[in-house]
Amino acid sequence: MNGRTLVKRAGSWDAASVVQRVLITGASSGLGRGLAEIYGASGAHVGLVARREELLQDVGRAVALRGGRSSLYVADVTDTAAMERAVRHFARDAGGLDVVIANAGVGEGTQHERFDAGRVAEVLRVNVIGFTNTLLPAVAKDPDAAGKTY
Repeated sequence: MNGRTLVKRAGSWDAASVVQRVLITGASSGLGRGLAEIYGASGAHVGLVARREELLQDVGRAVALRGGRSSLYVADVTDTAAMERAVRHFARDAGGLDVVIANAGVGEGTQHERFDAGRVAEVLRVNVIGFTNTLLPAVAKDPDAAGKTY
């Protein structure tokens, strides 16, 4: 099954609107890596964002082996300025954005006997602020494109 088939079967897209430019955070492993490889197999240009550069480079090679193109951005989703740069650079390099997948996140198990406010704050910072830092620049108006979004 290639990326086009998966996207088409998901019911979100018709055959005429195949995703060609997708940005994925948390792309260095797990679901993010898997999605990058699927979109790469469909020939998409995939923007890969993660903190771990070596793993990110591995994913970029995997995307290329499947026929896709990748752009790598070493960034932490909690860093607002870094995410603005990554989204802006990818959107300009790729000629726009079709899909943004804010996949980066952390979890906290429920087996702890003690409430740890610091850990809860970190989960919220990554999962909520990180999501916001990914989404907002993607829907922002491009200052160089006469009011168009990326």
